[in-house]
Amino acid sequence: MRLPHIEDPHGLDVALVGVPFDGGTSYRPGARLGPREIRAQSSLIRQYSYFQKVAPFDRLNVADVGDIDAPPVSIDKCYEVVTERIGAIRRPTLVVVGEEDPGTPPDMARAIHKRIAASELLVLPGSMHCAVVEDADTFLGALLDFLSRN
Repeated sequence: MRLPHIEDPHGLDVALVGVPFDGGTSYRPGARLGPREIRAQSSLIRQYSYFQKVAPFDRLNVADVGDIDAPPVSIDKCYEVVTERIGAIRRPTLVVVGEEDPGTPPDMARAIHKRIAASELLVLPGSMHCAVVEDADTFLGALLDFLSRN
C-alpha cells in the first residue's frame, strides 16, 4: 500500500490510524507492535486488484495519519488520549467489535462510537478479537451496506 503519511486527515476518504497499546506489559510483541506490522504487511497491497477488478485508490483519497501516542503505563490515560484524538474524525466511520473481545472490549468500542459523530457501531455476537474473520459473512454484509450508504 505504501500510503503517504500526513498529519491532517481533512479531505481524506480513508485515514489509517494506529493505537499501539498493550497495557504496559513490557516491550514484548503485542498490540503495541500491531500498527507497525500492519504497515509492513500492507506494502504487499497493490494499486489494482486483478482478482476483484477494482482500483480503490483511483476512487478514494487514502493516507496514513500515524499513531496515537498511547501512554503504555495507564489504561485510563490511554483511553483519554485515544478518545480525544478520535473526536476529531468527521467522516462516516464503521466501528466494529466482537461481543466477547477481551482485548478491545465492546465498552471501548461504544466509547469510540460516541466520540465520532458520524459513526455506526457493529457488535458481532459471539465473536472475539478477530471478529471480522470469525463472522466474516456478517461483517462483509454490514461493510458493503455501510459503504453503499456513505
